[in-house]
Amino acid sequence: MPIVQPPFTDAQWQSIARGLVLSKRQLDILKSLFQGDSEKEISGRLSISQNTVHTHLKRLHSRLGVHSRAELMIAIMVALRNEDDTPLGSRRP
Repeated sequence: MPIVQPPFTDAQWQSIARGLVLSKRQLDILKSLFQGDSEKEISGRLSISQNTVHTHLKRLHSRLGVHSRAELMIAIMVALRNEDDTPLGSRRP
């Protein structure tokens, strides 16, 4: 898959990680997801099983109250662009 410019700055990614209380691995998975990688591609890049990637993504879905990757990505983009200071993990779409 071609490398695309990340949609967020490093500071924004760190804000996401703090707001959702993400581990470095979870943040890496989320970044890869935003680059358009599949679970298989993410697992290969990070040298972890596809099941581990899937589990991390399911936990993020649950934490944000979303049901698809598209909803997950939208929820994160909306949260970062929202002007109030509500922590990301407490938002529900």
